[in-house]
Amino acid sequence: MKSILLELGETTRDLLDAFHSEGRTTTVDGLRMKARVRRFSYEQGVRSLEVEHELESKPIWNRELQDSQFERIRATSVYSESLEELVSLESSSESQCSYYLDRYLQSLVHMHAAGELTDKNLSEQASLFARDLERLPVRWSLTSWLHGIWLADDEVIELDERSRIRRPTPADIERAESRDISTLSSLSNRGPAMTMPAAILEMTIECVDQHEAQQILLQAEAILRLFRLGGVVRSMTWYRPKSILRQPLLSGPTEPGQIAYTYPISCEDEDEIRHFFRAMGRVLPSKIWEIRRSNDPLDIAFSRYVDALVQPSSAESRITSSMTCLEALYLRGGERGELSRRLAERAAALLTHESFDPLETRETISKAYNIRSAYVHGAASKESGDRKADLCEAVLNYSRLSLQILYQLREGTSKEDLIALLDESLLESSARRRLNDLLSRDVITN
Repeated sequence: MKSILLELGETTRDLLDAFHSEGRTTTVDGLRMKARVRRFSYEQGVRSLEVEHELESKPIWNRELQDSQFERIRATSVYSESLEELVSLESSSESQCSYYLDRYLQSLVHMHAAGELTDKNLSEQASLFARDLERLPVRWSLTSWLHGIWLADDEVIELDERSRIRRPTPADIERAESRDISTLSSLSNRGPAMTMPAAILEMTIECVDQHEAQQILLQAEAILRLFRLGGVVRSMTWYRPKSILRQPLLSGPTEPGQIAYTYPISCEDEDEIRHFFRAMGRVLPSKIWEIRRSNDPLDIAFSRYVDALVQPSSAESRITSSMTCLEALYLRGGERGELSRRLAERAAALLTHESFDPLETRETISKAYNIRSAYVHGAASKESGDRKADLCEAVLNYSRLSLQILYQLREGTSKEDLIALLDESLLESSARRRLNDLLSRDVITN
């Protein structure tokens, strides 16, 4: 197929050269609303911003001429041969295959107008189109606006070999705020307001489609929510495939809402976060969206942890979600009676290995459990607002670290075996040594 695509490409280039020699331009004057940032400052996110907009002319495609070009190309024998072969390979209708070929031709027209339709680029376009037809993975560039995490240094931090995070710049704002407009009357249609990001996540990945790209992005978002205590959310994401048939997509903008917990990262964290990304990327589900439908206790716990982080709610509600997370991790399904004590003791036994004082952990969980019980039964807690906020943050961190550990132990240790070992470690030094050996073996926490 590639050989005939190259032949079609060469024929297309010759026809476009002829059009150009006749002085027939491929573009006409259009309008663009250009954003220019006049004032910008960053401190734990974009804190000061002033954007002006001005109308400017921009070349746009001469649709009438492009239609004429396409008619000339479709009249060639090589186009007919390409279409016939494509129909036989795709087992699709002629109209569908004609649409595919038109997308290929359009990419060539755009490259020719930019003066970039060299032999090398023509061969690359033919290869891209062939990969699209075979539904093979292609390179996707993702740019996501993040909230709940900010950068202490004005440096790019590499998260792994395909992901990096940085501060937003005025250029990011200008690209997002500028737009093409069809008529002067559309000037008033500004679209939804955008909340300025605290960080920019950039990813370059190989995958088949936007859905798969989104799953990779969601896993990265989940890892950032576990690295430190932060309600990391996205307000906008651009998906840009290196492809002819697979379309770029903008997801958003959406309002991130009030974020209760944020955290900074700096260049000093780069090695730590790279190790953490590698460790958690191996054990977290690749299809994060399926966690919500999972009956696995670990996945249920993660869902409740995320609810506590990102849902706009009271401290009592967040504590309740956090305690549900811990219950899913540390209680057996059929257990009855003394649940608060069992939960507190088991969590304290595990988190002792993360340098938490076991007495303080037990007391904190017991008090949080009482708040949870009062809340779900419609009663008011006697704790002060500040105390509830402190308890909420503490049990969220217990949940976060427990999830880090138990996801990494998931493959080799069942929940039942771990609970049994935690119970034994409360009474036997040999069990405490076995627990310590288990947690010291390839478990990375932060």
